[in-house]
Order: sequence, then structure tokens, then C-alpha cells
Amino acid sequence: MESELVICLESDVDIFQQGVIANNVIPGLLPVVYEEDRIVVQTSGLISLEAYLQSHTLTVNFFKELMDSYLGIMEDSLLYYLDWNNYCIEADKMFIYPDGSGLQLIYKAIKSEHNDGCPIKKLLYDEIIPFVKFNREEDWTFLIDGITTLNSISYTLGRLDVLYDAFLLRECEHLPELTKVEEEQIEYKKKKDSFLTLFKNFGVGKKQKVVLKGYADSSNGTVILKTQMSSMELIPCDNRYLSIKAEGRSLIIGRNKKTADIILNGKDIGKLHAEFISEKDNYYVRDLNSLNGTFVNDVKLLPYEMKEICEGDEVAFSSIQYKACLC
Repeated sequence: MESELVICLESDVDIFQQGVIANNVIPGLLPVVYEEDRIVVQTSGLISLEAYLQSHTLTVNFFKELMDSYLGIMEDSLLYYLDWNNYCIEADKMFIYPDGSGLQLIYKAIKSEHNDGCPIKKLLYDEIIPFVKFNREEDWTFLIDGITTLNSISYTLGRLDVLYDAFLLRECEHLPELTKVEEEQIEYKKKKDSFLTLFKNFGVGKKQKVVLKGYADSSNGTVILKTQMSSMELIPCDNRYLSIKAEGRSLIIGRNKKTADIILNGKDIGKLHAEFISEKDNYYVRDLNSLNGTFVNDVKLLPYEMKEICEGDEVAFSSIQYKACLC
């Protein structure tokens, strides 16, 4: 197994994206080192997807796990403002562990022209379907149906929920049903030195100092944040769920345990379903193009629409209902 891969860059490096990659541990992305017009990737302990597919018969379970991992990484791109067209999705540049688990992708932080194409088509048509041995004893009807769906609409990162359903990926997740009040605290995932977190937090929250490591200016990169007198809390109508409290930052709500700040284990909840946003003394809810929608006072929000929330408003993430209260 090779331990290093060198990839030439066909465009200038995007400094912002390079900073995002350098300052965050993003699930599913291999760390890269930039050297002039190329990147060097450490792949020790991994094998290429191409090598794995050449030596194994493709099973339904492996294919679904592969697609689920790939779409999950694409969804994570929304949180970090990464362009899904910058991922290397050639089979010889996609990596997994020898046991077939843990898809790892390479991201090229380059200044690329906007592309409305769908990389998943290239992955399926150019890298997987023509070169694999399918297990003929299994039912692959869903793959044909999924490809039909893939070709019927135009895709963006915000429409990946349709692909999860098209390829029947949600059947594999076995999400637990909540049968009692969860006693453990919701763990807020802090992304250290994250550009995204710093942008969301600027101007709100308790008085504190934030130092931008490696991006210091004449004031040493120190920003004094304003003091917020009150906060908004979403109280669940069903006591099986925990309250959602705005604490001077935006919260991603969904069922993806890797990337959501607030985990809702409902089968009708999207992996990245909605966002609860705190800006100064104002509060908003934004739907992240979820399949089953986000509602404020029974009115369904348009995808990515920012809706201000006031005390007493009723907010629903699909069928899970909350009431907004100031605290």
C-alpha cells in the first residue's frame, strides 16, 4: 500500500478554503500539504477504492455504505463552505480501510469555476458501474431506480435528501426510536479554530475574547463580543425530546450524529434538517432544504428561508413540534 499521493493542481489555491481545511478536522477528508502547484496526501494504512473494487465482488450492503458515506461528506461541505466539485472522486484517489470501511476523500482547495454538474453521476458512471463485478444473487433494482431519479432532476448540495431516498440508504441506518426522556446532556460539537464558528459568533454571546490563530492583525486578532441579555429556547411539545437553547451561536438540527449540533432521532428528520440562528437579540429558523420541511406557526418555510422567531411562536421540524420561549 502506498503511503503518499501527489496531485498536481490545475488552478490557483483558494486561501479561504485552504484555511478552512487546515483549521478543522472534517470527517471523511484526508489531510493534505500544499507545495506550490501540487498537494501531497498521506494515505498510510489505506487502499484505493479502485484496488478494493478490482479484488472484491460488489455487494448491496457495501454499495449502500459507500454511497451513504459519500453523500454524508458532501452534506458536511455545507457547513464548511466547500465546493463539492473540488473533491477527487476518481476511484484511484478515493480511499478506504482494508476491511472496506471508512471512505476518505481528497479535497483540492482551488479557485474553480462554478459547475452545476452532479459529481455523483461521474462517480457512478465513470468509476464504479463499468468496472465492478456485481453480486448477481442480490436484488439491484433499487440501483436502477436510483439512477433514474438521478437523471430526472438537477442536483445541488441542498437536495441530497432525495438521493438518500432514491438509493434506499435510510433503510440501513436503524435509527433508535426515543421511548423515554433522554437524561444525558446534548453534546455541542465545538469546532476549534473554525472559520464558520467564528463567523456565526461574531457580535453575539457573552463578553469574551476570541483569538484568530495564524490570522492576527495589529490588534493581535482579538475581538470583544457584545453581551446578550436574554436567549431564546425551543421547548418541545413532546417530552421525549430535549429543549433547544440558543447560546449565542447557531445550531444545526438533524439526525447526523457527526455534523449536527442538536440530534433529533426521527425517521422523517433530515441529516441536516434545519438551523436555529442567534444574531444579536434576534432569533431565526432556517430550513436546510429538508425532505419533510420546517414549519413556523404551521407555515412551511421555503428552502434556506430565514424566518424570525418571536416568543410564543410554534416551530416544527417535520412532525416534531416546539414552542419558542424567552429565558
